[in-house]
Amino acid sequence: MVSFGPRFSVRYSVTTQTQRSILCCSALFVFCLLTICATATAQPRITSINPSQGSIAGGTAVTLTGTGFTGTELTVEGILITPTSLTDTQLVFVAPAHDNGIASVKLSGNGPNAYAEFLYLPPPLKILPAGYITTVMGVGQFRGNGRPATNAMIDAGSASLAIGSDGALYISEPSQNTVRRIRPDGVIEAYAGRGLGTCCNLGDGGPALAAYLSHPRGIDLDPNGNLFLADSLATSSIRRVDAHTGIITTVAGGLSPGFSGDGGPASQAQLNDPLLLAFDGAGNLFVLDWGNVRIRRIDTHGIITTIAGTGVVGDAGDGGPAASATFNIGVDDGGGLAADRSGNVYLADSHNGRVRRIDALTGIITPFANGVGDVDAVATDVTGNVYVGSNYYSDTRGRVLKFSPSGTLLQGWGSGLGFSPDGSPAASSPFGNVQRIRIDASGNIVFAEYDSSRIRRINITTGLLETVAGMGPNIIGKNGSPLATVLNDPGTDFRFLADGEIVTAEGGSNIVRRVDLNGIATPIAGDGLINFTSTPPSSPALQVAIYPGSVAVAPDGDIYIVNGSGADILRLDRRGTLRAVTSNSGGFSGDGGPASAAALANTGQIAFDEAGNLFIADTGNNRIRRIDGRTGIITTVAGNGSTPDCGDGGPAVNACLNTPYGVAVDTDGSFYIGEGDQTVRRVDPSGMISTLHKGNGSGPGNFLAINPAHNIFVSPFACRLEPSGHWYCPPFRGFGPPGIGDGGPVSQANQGAGDLIGGIATDSEGNLIFTDGIMRRIRAIRFGAVISESGSTVNATGGSFQNAPEAGAFSNALQATVNSPDGNLENGIRVDFTAPTTGPSCAFPNGKTNYSVLTDLNGVASARCAANKAVGSYSVFATPLALGSAATFSLTNLAAPVVNLSPAFLLFGNQAVGTTSASKSIVLTNSGAVALAITSISVSGSFNENNNCGTSLSAGSSCSINVTFAPTTSGWQRGTLSITDNSGDSPHKVSLLGTTILSRDEAGTLQDRERLGQK
Repeated sequence: MVSFGPRFSVRYSVTTQTQRSILCCSALFVFCLLTICATATAQPRITSINPSQGSIAGGTAVTLTGTGFTGTELTVEGILITPTSLTDTQLVFVAPAHDNGIASVKLSGNGPNAYAEFLYLPPPLKILPAGYITTVMGVGQFRGNGRPATNAMIDAGSASLAIGSDGALYISEPSQNTVRRIRPDGVIEAYAGRGLGTCCNLGDGGPALAAYLSHPRGIDLDPNGNLFLADSLATSSIRRVDAHTGIITTVAGGLSPGFSGDGGPASQAQLNDPLLLAFDGAGNLFVLDWGNVRIRRIDTHGIITTIAGTGVVGDAGDGGPAASATFNIGVDDGGGLAADRSGNVYLADSHNGRVRRIDALTGIITPFANGVGDVDAVATDVTGNVYVGSNYYSDTRGRVLKFSPSGTLLQGWGSGLGFSPDGSPAASSPFGNVQRIRIDASGNIVFAEYDSSRIRRINITTGLLETVAGMGPNIIGKNGSPLATVLNDPGTDFRFLADGEIVTAEGGSNIVRRVDLNGIATPIAGDGLINFTSTPPSSPALQVAIYPGSVAVAPDGDIYIVNGSGADILRLDRRGTLRAVTSNSGGFSGDGGPASAAALANTGQIAFDEAGNLFIADTGNNRIRRIDGRTGIITTVAGNGSTPDCGDGGPAVNACLNTPYGVAVDTDGSFYIGEGDQTVRRVDPSGMISTLHKGNGSGPGNFLAINPAHNIFVSPFACRLEPSGHWYCPPFRGFGPPGIGDGGPVSQANQGAGDLIGGIATDSEGNLIFTDGIMRRIRAIRFGAVISESGSTVNATGGSFQNAPEAGAFSNALQATVNSPDGNLENGIRVDFTAPTTGPSCAFPNGKTNYSVLTDLNGVASARCAANKAVGSYSVFATPLALGSAATFSLTNLAAPVVNLSPAFLLFGNQAVGTTSASKSIVLTNSGAVALAITSISVSGSFNENNNCGTSLSAGSSCSINVTFAPTTSGWQRGTLSITDNSGDSPHKVSLLGTTILSRDEAGTLQDRERLGQK
């Protein structure tokens, strides 16, 4: 029996009655001692935690209530905490600082661990200073450790399973770099792996929970309960977790990926991406060495040999020695491997569509089960029966098949492809893709169901389907606060709706969600199942399996979604119906015809222009295509299908594009293309292409966003590209000290975007929001779209040293110019103009003493100002947001001119209709200390004026305004002389009054004369 670790042997013989008595008494003493200890220290149990959330800064006083707390150890996400008070039923502690997310609170030391959860909340975006960062959605990679396993999230897509003698179920989760265990009481816990890192056998000789694993795939337990795992990617090793101590060691491979060592110690051999493991009854370990296309055996002495495969992918050798045969597992998460108690080995030969058997005695390989599709699951039970998970969905025999050791079909369960709830009859219900199978001690069939992200069980006694672990198709926090939910997809895309709500496309969770203005997230499309079936016409959006990649919002409010492995496009209308826009993925065709008949390939970002035309980054075809919003006709608007960069200065349709991932459309009709190495190209409204920013030839592709200042923002590093071509990325510190830096300046924050494309957008305030892929969060930089980069300069380039009369406008606008550290004029930068709040000051167009404006394409921010009524000199400052330095403008409010008018009233006597009176004068005197600027002089009514005042009257000077009365009708005539100027009480008004008479000839009758006399 193989142990791959230190072996200890204790031998003794009892020869005398005295020795037997001593031994018996010693055993009795130990039994009594254990009984007393068990009575004194009850298993801990937590019944409540209050409060259950607090700030990431820490300092929250938290109370746990329950039982069995005495003698336990408290940790919060692995950090040892000393309680401030402790009784057997109550524990109080102060929460330490921690990144936002759901933290596991654990009590350990008295039997099985007890758990609670504490939600760490980041600071709200609106309270942060400019240039500070926070999380607005997502809690990171929380999986639900400490929860009942049926309320936790499981990565069933590439999981492997093992079942202990106590009924505990072990699950490897390669994408999480962990192995977890479901205790017999149903609680799931981490068992091995820190969940971070990908290299290089770190942690050997220490606790498995503190070790770094590298995509651990296959697992199995030896007859002693020690766990073996295939640490596949960076290390290509087999590692062992001791069942009693929890210590992890490397027992095979781990030197460097390769093929060597057959016939020698496994510890000195090379493996290449080991995939699956299986023990036989004697303790021999079989390894599916995927990268070497072999099955290798490590015997109980630790010697490694190849038993099947030649190192070449194929389908040959049945009936002959397995070592001369070929097989084809396909992808490195496929296949299946099992060994029975006698040492016969069963291989799920995925891409060859069958299970093959390697005889333990002869080494001959033969077909065992045919016609089972792309099979990824095989297992044996204690009697040698073989169980196969068939992914041939139309197999009338079933989806899980039980064969006798001789290959006779004994029974089948499952019918068709789909998701069946717990309690469904297993024999006739549809299953998702069956990935791995194990048989427990009661004969129940446990399997990983990829489509639902669950571990399911066929209860042999009841015949019903049950869930062992996983909550799919739901996710943690599916409905509710965005700060209490997971974002499974590292490339989550998102867009703002017209009302400010957010729509997220979460491929990793197979849903689209809306976050409303109250901060509540709700699914609006996708059933959460992993099933790439085509979308039926006019389907209810929440009943369709989708894999959303990019998302865009049409001018009419409909939501468009890139679906599947990056090809088809769906439209979600406002009634909640999902319809196909394109449905022919995997090629290039259809230009000039309806989009519904066109073929796309690996579609990237999609975006609308203001007219409702949809632009598509047809990444796999190296083109940008456009669906006309009116006709539905699709055409290519950039790219000729070739990959090297070419075509600048010519028509975009003749250019070469290099894997265009991103596309964004500006308001002037131009559009921008984000290529695979962070190159950004512009196509102007006339269709001519140019390179705005050249990438370095490597690195990720990028999605794009444009703000009203015409700056382009680029994922995944939240960089800003200005129309001038100036490129700036926020100064994240990268991967530094612990903590991602929420609540602090960007310069002290980690950003884990890596090479993962995700959404990026700006809101109406100028906040920059982007997907932080590795951190599994959507994060925001306060005013990040409109702040200047560190080291920029600002200068007053116009409008300083001006005078204006009190309550008068300054003649010239105040102009501040912002330059980047390398001298580029920066546009779209918010500049805050501030004038004194008391004393001599001026008011901006908003009527206040503070005013914000963005710099234009020449890097200039302009603001006009009008003096208040206080006389004196003062300074106005123009500060680019978050820069810390300002341009200064010197302004002076002069005493306003004082206007005197004499007389203040003009009366004209009787004047015949149709005649003009002699002129009467009004004298205007400027008795102030500054010149009077005259804007206008006008009269109303039957009056006329002429003046010698001009447009300016110096201090102490006077001018005359001559007024005449020229009535056109009879009766009293009223009018007004109005003067507008720069004095404090402008406009000035003089009342005018005149009477009229009729000529004798016009008087007419006596009645008219009498009426005239009455007047």
